[in-house]
Amino acid sequence: MKIDITNPEYRTLLDMLSLADWVLHAFVAPSNNDKYSAFFEKMLSLAKSFDCEDLVVFDKQKQKYFPSGEFETSEQIMDVIESYNNDTFWEELVGRLAERDLIREIGEERFMQLEPEERVLQIGRKEERYAKEFEKNGIETLTIK
Repeated sequence: MKIDITNPEYRTLLDMLSLADWVLHAFVAPSNNDKYSAFFEKMLSLAKSFDCEDLVVFDKQKQKYFPSGEFETSEQIMDVIESYNNDTFWEELVGRLAERDLIREIGEERFMQLEPEERVLQIGRKEERYAKEFEKNGIETLTIK
């Protein structure tokens, strides 16, 4: 099978692969047999054909293609990552605090016995409180005992 893409579509593909690579490897280095990294590199190797050679560097010693520093830190990529990180932080914080509070209130055994829909409903009620607080004050009023 052959897939025809335009130069702008190739750039979009590289952006998407870069974001996926960041999610996969931001905290864990890729292994030597990482199929995702291998595919990303394969796509990077085509950069010259799509007039995007400025987005890629070839390491002669390793015989591998990598995103250029300019590409990795481009505003286009960094804005998406920053937005994702920010949204994830708040969602996780609110959700984990709400779940913690519900468990403290009803006990872990009863919490585990709740039907999934009821658990989501009760956690959701508690999330509202935290969401309003953090929307108003950010982490300013958050303290650790």
